[in-house]
Amino acid sequence: MKKNVIIVSGVYIATIIGAGFASGQEVVQFFVKYGNRSIVGIILASVGFSLAAGAVLNRARMNEIDDFKEYLAVLMGDMPAKFIDFVITIFMMGIFCVMAAGSGATLHQLIGISPMVGAALMSVFCYVCFLFNVKGVMAVNGFLAPVIVFGIFFVCFYILRYREIHVFSSSIKMLADNWIVSGANYVSYNLLTASVILVSLRRCIKTKREAVCVGIISGAFLGLMLFLIWTVIKIYYGKIILGEVPMLTLAVRQGYWFGIMYMIVLFIAMVTTAISSGYGVIERISMQTKLDRNFITICVCIIGFAGAGVGFSSLIEYVYRICGYAGFILLAEILWDIVRMR
Repeated sequence: MKKNVIIVSGVYIATIIGAGFASGQEVVQFFVKYGNRSIVGIILASVGFSLAAGAVLNRARMNEIDDFKEYLAVLMGDMPAKFIDFVITIFMMGIFCVMAAGSGATLHQLIGISPMVGAALMSVFCYVCFLFNVKGVMAVNGFLAPVIVFGIFFVCFYILRYREIHVFSSSIKMLADNWIVSGANYVSYNLLTASVILVSLRRCIKTKREAVCVGIISGAFLGLMLFLIWTVIKIYYGKIILGEVPMLTLAVRQGYWFGIMYMIVLFIAMVTTAISSGYGVIERISMQTKLDRNFITICVCIIGFAGAGVGFSSLIEYVYRICGYAGFILLAEILWDIVRMR
């Protein structure tokens, strides 16, 4: 298998595996709370990620597209493309708020400080990063992604191996039956940012076969990780209070230092996700307005801090879900584009 296929697959996977994923809160909100049926939603999400990756890369390759706006225009025309581009900007701002809230929730859960203090620390740290070579910091994401992936796998397998089987033996009650829509929503909001990255990587893909391979590898890997976190949280869901950061709660149950280790993994995920999304918002607003860049940077950090007051789980539930509904347009167009290309 060619090296470029592995690289593109890795970047795509790292884009989707953010702090919401690593915290377990996304998996709770979009899958676990719907009961055992949601495993089918995970399978559908894996297939969706796979098909979308192959379709986006192949269309960008065929039309030699490097700019995401150009890709949207080819896919759906000017007006829908402008709407999706606006939604992506809003979603990136939402992600920044989620990461600020997540850092506050994590520090509060582990060491007891106020959630808003933790959110303020994240916002200030990101502001300092934005003042310097943020592109260099973003490039480190690719280096840190394996740390995040390893941390998730290690904690999941450890908990599955040493969980309290005699205490948690009953099955989860099925709470709802709209797991199909939730699974599609999960794919669609992730594609709002992941498809931007895929288009920028099209020069690494030379053939349709390579595009398909990226889709298969990334879809299978993401499905496996979703299944692992789903399985771990499913054991405890409804039995104990999981808190704002479920995976951290479960990690701490294995021991304080085990919890510290996973907190570090979470912070790496939060920092890389916050910097990437915040920088994306600043770049988009800077290109479309005449506002001073430093003023935009300050405003983005203040909004991130203020938005964190809504709460980590609430932000994931509402911001991600609402943007996901808008992202259905993009997901539907990408899937229809597969038919057109055939």
